[in-house]
Amino acid sequence: MEDRHILFGVFLVLALVFISTFGSFYTGNVVYTGDKITLANYPYPFIKNNNYNSLYIVLPNSYTIAEFDAANNIINSIKLSDTFEPKIVTVSDIPQGEHNLILIGDSCTNSLISYYTQSKDCSLGLRSGEGLLQLFNNDRTSVLVISGYDLNSIKKASKVLSLYHAYPLRNKKVIVSGNSESPYGYVLRF
Repeated sequence: MEDRHILFGVFLVLALVFISTFGSFYTGNVVYTGDKITLANYPYPFIKNNNYNSLYIVLPNSYTIAEFDAANNIINSIKLSDTFEPKIVTVSDIPQGEHNLILIGDSCTNSLISYYTQSKDCSLGLRSGEGLLQLFNNDRTSVLVISGYDLNSIKKASKVLSLYHAYPLRNKKVIVSGNSESPYGYVLRF
């Protein structure tokens, strides 16, 4: 009888070790409590335990080269290996189910951005030259909006996100302004 208890204990320890190291691939998303996840945690929750956490980068159905370049900026900054990359899809090609999403575009070209920001304004209230990074947390997933006043501003916001180690991203919303040629680079407003 004692051998069974020891065997069960060993099995339980091995199961916990397995789940803590490889579990994210099998167990999927994390359940978030409250609004504790901010941009300071990026690339988490989109990457968890060194794996893409059911991540899709979502472009408008009729995306531009600038929006596609913005998606590639993001992929290159969070790329984990040479063989697997997060999937880039259009709004109409998102698979069913709960996923972590990085949305690129504006509320007029990407309906999901309009849904999450609750705005029909194409510029999302931004001024000329301003980009936007905004994080929304759902029960089991998160959505990150990368938008801007125009296409150059969208690329600017994606560039700041791709250099997340160099910029003090915090809170859930960041307005990006300035340009890369200035001595101080991009300016962030929280």
